[in-house]
Amino acid sequence: MIVRMKNMLRLAPNMHKPARKQGRNSQRRVTPLLTLGLVHCIMLFCFSTAFGQTPSPLPTLPPDAPAPTQPNFAVPVRPAPSAERVGVATDNQLPLTLEQAIEMALANNNDIDASRNDSQISDFSLTGARGVYDPILVSENYYESLTTPTASAIGGAVNGAVTLKRFLGSAGVSGFSPYYGGNYSALFNASRTTTSNTNSFLNPQFPSSLALAFTQPLWRN
Repeated sequence: MIVRMKNMLRLAPNMHKPARKQGRNSQRRVTPLLTLGLVHCIMLFCFSTAFGQTPSPLPTLPPDAPAPTQPNFAVPVRPAPSAERVGVATDNQLPLTLEQAIEMALANNNDIDASRNDSQISDFSLTGARGVYDPILVSENYYESLTTPTASAIGGAVNGAVTLKRFLGSAGVSGFSPYYGGNYSALFNASRTTTSNTNSFLNPQFPSSLALAFTQPLWRN
């Protein structure tokens, strides 16, 4: 501002001189009083502008406060994610070949295990269906005593009655044949009989019998 004022004061004496012609009959002159008043107005405006503003006081800091520093906007480095997995022990590793890995994967596959169980169930069902051809063994044993009153001496009675005692045993086998849709059976009976009849010539008696049978449906289908 001071430099501008000096320049204006330096140019003030020259303002008494007549201006150049801008046309043929136009000429302007500036009076010394007008020039001096203009200079005073400019100086007053400059001084009022320079000293009219009061600077705001700076904030005071306590004596033990640290010196202000520029904030650090650096982003901290994030840690890498953990390489551990649930159920996987990294400190207990087992080297495997490709064939061994495939074999272990197939052995622990639930779908293959379920198919294996289905195959076993089918085998058991087939074995149960073949059970119809299993032979059936039968056996029967018993003892009996019969006393029949007899009023006539012709009936061989002793003390008015005839007593018959018998022990019977039988054993047999039967079943279906896996060939041609037939069935078979075999039955053996044996007994021992004693009687108090006086007219009996064989006492005791040992009757026995054996029966064999095979049935074949010839006209089936």
